[in-house]
Amino acid sequence: MTYEVKPASEVPNDSKRARHHRYPFGTMSVGYAFSVPADDPAAQPSPGSPTSRVANAAGLYGRRHGVKFESRRQNDGSMRIERIA
Repeated sequence: MTYEVKPASEVPNDSKRARHHRYPFGTMSVGYAFSVPADDPAAQPSPGSPTSRVANAAGLYGRRHGVKFESRRQNDGSMRIERIA
């Protein structure tokens, strides 16, 4: 098989595609928060872990991007995620 070599400007770059994110971590500034309703599966504890999927996602995003989030379970069972740094 032969490959045709083209100038880089003519080859599409897949990394420029817009990505859909489930949670708005990238748009949050310090002091902003969002809530995940109690009936959303992301607010429920993960199997074998006391934390929810949204809390795990916030921690992972924070480690990758050098920011910090605080997650709290509210009295009604919903999760509140706040950016703290």
